[in-house]
Amino acid sequence: MEIDLKELNFELEKILTEVRYDRSLLFEEVVQLNRIAKGLKTEFGQYSRNDKQNSLILKNPNSGSFANIGGDRTAVDVEFPKSYEDFKSLSVKTVESVVKHLEVDEFNRVGVRFLFAQRCNSLDEASSVIKGNFLDLNNMFMSEKITAPKVYFVVNNKGNKINVSLRVEPVTAIRVGPSYQEEVQEAVILFDIDVYQQNNLQPNNINDFLDNSKEDALDLLKSLRDKMSR
Repeated sequence: MEIDLKELNFELEKILTEVRYDRSLLFEEVVQLNRIAKGLKTEFGQYSRNDKQNSLILKNPNSGSFANIGGDRTAVDVEFPKSYEDFKSLSVKTVESVVKHLEVDEFNRVGVRFLFAQRCNSLDEASSVIKGNFLDLNNMFMSEKITAPKVYFVVNNKGNKINVSLRVEPVTAIRVGPSYQEEVQEAVILFDIDVYQQNNLQPNNINDFLDNSKEDALDLLKSLRDKMSR
């Protein structure tokens, strides 16, 4: 992303765009799915049909890019993205192909989900950060025994709604030295930020929505960081 997340002490683990729409009967036409897959072959390279989920799967393992296209929902996600502009371009091109070949007139919901992570040395340290900054546990019975705190809230911001979840997750890190390699148990605080709009959204507004969503997510992340720095 065009921001120094390391300066904020965060890592961006994943971004996901999702659009929902009324079910298109054209999804049952194999020729339409083939056109979508062929048109996005440069971006994804691999494609297959998932009969259990009834969806078209596109993927590019080298770039960590995936798409899941269904009759009433399309999602595009990138793991550890290097550039938000590249992610936005991929999302827009995928959504535009779906809109064209499945003849989608409008979206019922469009959202972008950001998964930011802040590394901690242990689960206790990560839990203490959440409990100390976002929860008032002074009068709660046995508050010191709470080891996996979670925080959830919703923000309304200029037409966009933002679901925010903070939680602790364990991770395994690999430490490498001159003559050794070892696994170390660490933890992350996961900042799960979902920016979305609902009801009668025009597909040609997807580009502006993605731009505004990035600004909303980063502004919120900075606010959370500032609270943790006090």
